[in-house]
Amino acid sequence: MLFLFSLLTISLSSQTVIPGGNVSGHWDLDGSPYQIEGDIELHPDSSLIIDAGVEVLFMQDFRFRIYGSLQAIGKANSTVIFDTGNTFYRWYGLEFRDTTGSAPDSSILVYCHFSSSIQDFGGAVGVIAYDSLRIDNCVFEYNEGFKGGAIYIEYANPLLYNLEIRNNISIDGGGIFLVGASPHIRNCIIQNNDSDWIAGGLFAKEYSSPLMEDCLIDNNTSIGSAGGLYFHDYCEPVIRNCTISNNFCQSTQFGSGGGMKINFYCYVQLENCIIQDNLCNSRGGGMTITSDVDMVNCLVTGNQAAISGGGINVDLSISYYRPLVNVTNTSITDNSSLVGAGINSERSDFNLINSIVYDNQSTNDNFIDIDKTALYIEYSNIEDSTEVMVHDSSSLVFGPGVIDTDPVFFSSSDFRLSEISPCINAGTPDTTGLAIPETDLDGFERIHDDRIDMGCYENQYYVGRKEVAMIDLVDVFPNPTTSGFEIKAGQMIKAIRVFNQNGFLIFRDHFSAGTKQQLISTSGWQKGLYLVECTTELGKVYVYKVNLI
Repeated sequence: MLFLFSLLTISLSSQTVIPGGNVSGHWDLDGSPYQIEGDIELHPDSSLIIDAGVEVLFMQDFRFRIYGSLQAIGKANSTVIFDTGNTFYRWYGLEFRDTTGSAPDSSILVYCHFSSSIQDFGGAVGVIAYDSLRIDNCVFEYNEGFKGGAIYIEYANPLLYNLEIRNNISIDGGGIFLVGASPHIRNCIIQNNDSDWIAGGLFAKEYSSPLMEDCLIDNNTSIGSAGGLYFHDYCEPVIRNCTISNNFCQSTQFGSGGGMKINFYCYVQLENCIIQDNLCNSRGGGMTITSDVDMVNCLVTGNQAAISGGGINVDLSISYYRPLVNVTNTSITDNSSLVGAGINSERSDFNLINSIVYDNQSTNDNFIDIDKTALYIEYSNIEDSTEVMVHDSSSLVFGPGVIDTDPVFFSSSDFRLSEISPCINAGTPDTTGLAIPETDLDGFERIHDDRIDMGCYENQYYVGRKEVAMIDLVDVFPNPTTSGFEIKAGQMIKAIRVFNQNGFLIFRDHFSAGTKQQLISTSGWQKGLYLVECTTELGKVYVYKVNLI
C-alpha cells in the first residue's frame, strides 16, 4: 500500500500546471505533462525550449500564440505531444505571428505530434507573417479548421519537411491552406484529409508559390473541386517528383479535378510527377486546368472522370484568358471518361511534344477532344490520331514525328517502354528549349543513344545505369548471395525490376497494393553483378548492385 502511495505521489508531483499568460524558459521531461489552463503567449523577446517526450496538454479550448522563439525538439522514439487534456474540449492550436525578417529556424518543431485541435485558420498550426519557422518530422492528425485542417500559412515561407498530414478536416484545404505563401514542402505525406468544399489535400491562393518536392498527396477528398491540390489566382508553384493519387472530387456539377485543379492566372510547373488513380464525378479525373501549365516527364494514368477529361481537362476559361498548356515527355494512358478520355480542352493553346496518349478508355472512342483550342502535336504517339474530335473554333496541327501505333509498354500496368517499343528514340531530334530535365521519371539519363524517347520513361537497356543513393528506406540482403535475396522497405514498393550486367531485364514484378517485403530467388541465374531497381509508392526509384556468387 505504501509503495502504491509513493508511485501516486511521484506521478502527481510530475505534473506541471501552466496558467494563462506569458510563458518562456525550459519544459523538460521531469515536469511533464504540462497542463495548459488558459491562453498562453510567447513574447518576441522570449524563448521556450520543450524537450523530447514532453506532453503539452490543453485542458480546455485554449491556444498558444508565439511571437518569440519556440523550439520543441523531440526524437523519433520520443515525440513532443500537443493534444487535448480533456476529452470534452478541443484545444485551439499554435499560432505563429509577425516576425518576418527574423533569423531562419528561430522556431523549430521537430518530431512533434499534433492532434485534437480546432481553429479557424489552421486546425493545429497557423503561421501568419512568420518566416523563421521549420517544421520537420511531425505528424498532424485529427485536427479541424475552417481554412487548413492541419496547417494555415499566410504571407510566410516556412520550411515543411518530412511531415505526415492525415485525417484532418476543413472547409477549404483539408490538410494545408496557403495565402500569399511560398513554403518549401519536401518529402511530406498529405493523406486521407477531407474538405467540405475545395481541396482535400492542399489549397493555395493569391500569389502562393510553394516548392513541393518528393511528396505523396493521396486519398484526399473534396465535396467541391480538387480532391488533392488546388491553385487559384496568381500562384506559381513548382511540383517536382510528387505522386498525386487516389484523390476524389465528389461534385457532379460545378467542381472538377480529381487529382488537382489549376485555376485562374496561375503558372504551374509539374516535373517528374505521377498523377494516378484519381476520380472526379464531373470533369478532370487527373487534373483540371484553366491557367498556364508546363508538364514534363509525368505519368497520367488510371484517372477517371464521369463527363470529360479522364486524364487532363482544360475547362472553358474566362472569355479574355486563354491558357497555354505545354505537355512534354508525358505518358497519358489508361484514363477514362465519356469525352476526351486522355485529353479534353475547351479553350487553350495546347502543345503536345514527345508524349504518348494511348490506351485510354471511352465508350465512343473519344480519346482527345478539343473545342476553341489550338492543338499542336509533334513527335508523339497518339491513338486514333485521325479521329481527334475537333469542335468549334479549333485547330489541329500535326508536326513531324507523329505516330499511331501500340507503344508496347512492359504491361498493362507498367508504362515503361519495352525493348521493342516504337517510341524508343522517336522523340524530337532537337530538345533545345523544351526544358527537359536531365533524368526521366525513374531518375535515369533522359537522353540515351543521342535521341530522346517518347513518354515519361527513357528506355534503359544498357550497362552503367545511374545509381540512386539509398536513404534508409530500402534494404537488399544478403549481398553477396548464392541462392536469392530479400528486399525490405520502410514504405510500400510498387515495382521491382532486375537487370543483368549486360543491361537486359531478367526479372520484373508489379504490386498493385504495394509490398514492404519480397523474396527473390536467383535459381538459374548466372554468377555476376545484377542491378535491382525498386520503385516506391512515392514514385522514387532506388537501385542496388547485388553480387551473385
